[in-house]
Parts: sequence; structure tokens; C-alpha cells
Amino acid sequence: MGEASEFRAGDAARARHLVSGLRRILGAVAGACVVDTQPSGPGKYVAVALDGWDPSTIRALQALERRGSEHHPCCAALTRACPPERAATVTARRGDVVSNRTWRESIFVQEHLHPTRLDHPLFSRKRLSARGSIQGLGFYRAAADRPFDVADRHLLHIFHRECGALLETPARAIDEPAPETLAPREEQTLHLLLTGLSDKEIAQRMGISRHTVNQYTKAIYRSYGVCSRSALLARTIGSAGTKSRGQAPEGT
Repeated sequence: MGEASEFRAGDAARARHLVSGLRRILGAVAGACVVDTQPSGPGKYVAVALDGWDPSTIRALQALERRGSEHHPCCAALTRACPPERAATVTARRGDVVSNRTWRESIFVQEHLHPTRLDHPLFSRKRLSARGSIQGLGFYRAAADRPFDVADRHLLHIFHRECGALLETPARAIDEPAPETLAPREEQTLHLLLTGLSDKEIAQRMGISRHTVNQYTKAIYRSYGVCSRSALLARTIGSAGTKSRGQAPEGT
């Protein structure tokens, strides 16, 4: 929350930074915040903030947008449960709203989610207007991981109820994971990675631990959908996004 104050209100990077922080606290593999103007049918999400998705898992989210949130059994159940009043918020784990049989037999789960090996969703839905616009927060763990617990659900619910306004972000479509929304310290780490410095050298330059550098590096890899420095270099060198960043500031 403190780091979020470094971003301007409405900055897409702030929403992504908050989603990223929630994902790490909850121990999730992937997280998303979307604003859905037509939760009962297909349409476009008008605002999106993503973290932890890669080119293989993002397809499930794209499919959900095309088909509509009602095709996700948990989203459909939460939308029905959400009171019509503005700012009404409901939060639930998969097991709170959907039986194992309903989950397994869902076409969306079989065709789109199961291949990603993501499971155990934890969702929160907040009504933004009486006409039906909904802000949704969703997090997944790997299928082999344990489900979220009650404490995880309470944490997400309190955050969404009290701090949902901080997640406001400009509209954009779900495309590839967005590397342009790196947090400021991740931007600085990216610049130093691309200059060829080692983790130890980056830690000394930024005045942080090597462990923290490693965490920033993992976040950068996830954002660009890569698994190594060589792949990151190939993905960024010569790209317009990297050229526009310029040199990141040094020091703390």
C-alpha cells in the first residue's frame, strides 16, 4: 500500500502493482483485476490489471472475456450473490460457491482453464453501479497446490471493500501480459539487468539484498513471459517500449 502511493491516481501501473502485491501475499500463481460492464454475457472488459500470467495461461482469461463471465462457474455464482447496491462486495473461494462436480463439468474449466494447470480460484466482485458494472478481483493457485483458506478470503474481501478505488485503471484489452506496467523499482532492476550486471552488482547499485533483486527479476520475467535473461534480452532489445524508458535512476 505504501509503494502504491508512488503512482498517480488512475495509473495502470498502480493497479498492477497492487494486484502483484496481493498475489504474492496470497501465494497465488496469477492474479487479475477487471471491470466487467456486462457480467451476464459476452463483452469487453473495460479495464484490466494483470500479474503472473504468461502466454499459455492468458488464453483462458481471453476466452472468458469473449464468452462472458457467466461461463465461469465461480464468477456466475458471485454475480448472482452480489447485492444490487453500489459498492456491495462479495468474496468467495471455489468451494464456497461451486461444488466439485459443477466445477469439473464446466465447459470453460474443461476447455480453457484445465489446460493451464491453474485451479483453486479466489474471487471478489464489487458492484460499481446499479446498472451492473462490476469490478472483479481473481487469483489462482497451481492445480497441485492447496486451496486458499478462510484467512485468504477475509484478507481479499477487506482489501477489496476498503481499497477497491485504488485499483482504478485506464481501459485496455486483455492481450499479452503488459510489460509497460512494471513498478518503479522493477523498472530500475530491468534497466540494470539489460546492462549486463549480476544480481550482486544490481543489489549493490540499488542498495538492496540479492534476495530482493531475485524477487524483482522474477516479476519482470513474469511480466514479459520469459524464463531467462537471454530470453528477456531477445524480447526487449530494439522494442519501442524499452527505447522509451530511458535510463533508470541509480541509488535508493
